[in-house]
Amino acid sequence: FLIPDANTFDNGAYTMLNYEWGKWDFQAGVRYDRRDLETFQTAGIDSSIIQNIDVTPIQRTYDQINYAAGFVRNDKRTTFRLNVSSGYRAPHLAELKADGFHHGSLRYEQGDVNLNPEQALQVDATMELHFDHLEFIVNPYFNRIVNFIYLYQSDQFEGSFPVFEFRQADLAYLYGGEAGFHYHP
Repeated sequence: FLIPDANTFDNGAYTMLNYEWGKWDFQAGVRYDRRDLETFQTAGIDSSIIQNIDVTPIQRTYDQINYAAGFVRNDKRTTFRLNVSSGYRAPHLAELKADGFHHGSLRYEQGDVNLNPEQALQVDATMELHFDHLEFIVNPYFNRIVNFIYLYQSDQFEGSFPVFEFRQADLAYLYGGEAGFHYHP
């Protein structure tokens, strides 16, 4: 018994705007997402087997509005892009209610019903240099994530399997970049 029976309903709506002006291309968008989640006690489960598992049903609704805006400037030899966007991710059923052996990863997982949705802000840029047979690309990015959900290996064991807990950090930063080249003779 890893997660309880549940109904999950995800839906969203978005709109985009694109405007071109000479060598400039501007784009912006707005998106609304909603997740309805309802768990219920699994039928036919012997309560003596699940004595340590919290089978209390939950009913949650998560919703958020996100945005994205960016531009591209194209020249004969260069392309430059800059994007800024928000992000949102509601916790999924396993992160909230897992309490059992996960056969795919050979570990015991424990969820946390108090997890909040993740909210992110991302900035990324791309610079491309184009030549007749060669292209160079540099793409740095930066993400700031509030309520970051992660899997933590505790010191506990359930039988011979390590116990992993879903936890939440107040703030996380993910950043880096990519660089590459493309040669086409």
